[in-house]
Amino acid sequence: MVEGRLGSLVLGHYRLTALLATGGQGEVYAGHDVSTGRRVAVKLARRDAGDPRVEERLLVEGEVLSHVSSPGVVRLVEMGFDSGLRSFCLVKELVAGVPLTLLLERGERLSIEEVLRLARQVSGGMEALHRAGFLMRDMSPSQVMVDGAGDGIAGVIVDLGMVRRKGDEAGLTDPAHLAGTPGYVAPEVGDGSPVTPAADSYSLAALVFHLLAGFGPFGEGRPESMLAMQLIDAAEPLPPRHDLPEAERFRLQETLHRALSSNPTARPASPSLLVDELAQVLGGPRPDWRRRLRRFLP
Repeated sequence: MVEGRLGSLVLGHYRLTALLATGGQGEVYAGHDVSTGRRVAVKLARRDAGDPRVEERLLVEGEVLSHVSSPGVVRLVEMGFDSGLRSFCLVKELVAGVPLTLLLERGERLSIEEVLRLARQVSGGMEALHRAGFLMRDMSPSQVMVDGAGDGIAGVIVDLGMVRRKGDEAGLTDPAHLAGTPGYVAPEVGDGSPVTPAADSYSLAALVFHLLAGFGPFGEGRPESMLAMQLIDAAEPLPPRHDLPEAERFRLQETLHRALSSNPTARPASPSLLVDELAQVLGGPRPDWRRRLRRFLP
């Protein structure tokens, strides 16, 4: 399928040039506008996904992006159905940087300051969705592009595949298909219970934990096993870090574990409140002196 799509002209003027990512329900390509040269990212539904509502989810994602404007959320350029590829398409800005997943797979560890900065940027994107009447409902490293480092690090949410309007608990969730990223989606999202902004606090806490620890809060097992751990509030302990004193590590762990509670009322009510709590625990700017010294060592 990839070979057949590369080089295609989408919606009349976007040429697909490279495959950027493949997920369970869609494929994302780099491309450019043949008339202006503008670089874009094009998301197409996968015909072999086995889920008849894939294109409907893309349509919802496009409608959401058309209502949201935030530095923390990718901008929509155009959307529509391409008759040649027989697929609904989302054309978005091409965000600079690399997927956060790639950094984690390389074993790169962000500094405490960088983690907190990324968390605030992602929470800002989530809050923009909330103001527009939507809930993110899922937030994993694969959904964020990261560029820069240190004080200049920037994170942008580029994938909103699970987003829904507030109050639409069932939405496009199909019981035959596991919704969201195991270990990152709050338990109430999959069981039909009311979903509130506290579900986004949960997902953001899981993301922050992964950035700090190098692994997810509920391990890397089967989805069913991770869900069982989520339901009994059995998140992993936060491992030691050279740039995090033990007292702060335990307070940070307590804050994250509370945000990862299976009880929504026990969590911070919104992602921004979670980030405020994390910042309070960490006590303001904290330069990573070991990293800075390495620049001057042979």
